[in-house]
Amino acid sequence: ASIVSRLPTSIVTSISNIAAGRLQWWVALLVFLGALALIVLVFGILLYSSFAAFAGSISSTQEQAASNQGIFVMIMVIAYILVLTQGSDIQTAPTWLFLVPFTAALILPTGLLLGTVSTSVAIAGVAILVVLTVGLVIFAGRVYKAMALYKGQSTNFKKIFKIVSTK
Repeated sequence: ASIVSRLPTSIVTSISNIAAGRLQWWVALLVFLGALALIVLVFGILLYSSFAAFAGSISSTQEQAASNQGIFVMIMVIAYILVLTQGSDIQTAPTWLFLVPFTAALILPTGLLLGTVSTSVAIAGVAILVVLTVGLVIFAGRVYKAMALYKGQSTNFKKIFKIVSTK
């Protein structure tokens, strides 16, 4: 017996419809939402990685780098606690969890795939996440480039922003 004869008829019908070019609307929607969820996952990882890069770029020694990672860890832990406390039931999660980039990276993919978040909120959340991530990557790169010349000198956030804004 062939593999096709062992599959349920609904799966065989769906596969033949896809092969014939009759993509059903729910398959197209699932592909769209899955792609959007993957985009959120990738940009969520990049967002948290760029925070770690920023924390590392303002450090001139390993000890400073270790102490500066507290900024990154604090943001990540706060976002995680917010998702646990506010979004533990995905059906009733507040809309702001899907829009704030730090929490959206954790909860938006689930909301997309389960269909509990509206498409407009999902697209807005993805757009905010992408814009913030790209901006933070550019900012962290500028800080790293500027701080390469300040090795060994003490710096603070005001000095860092002044150095980056003058370049």
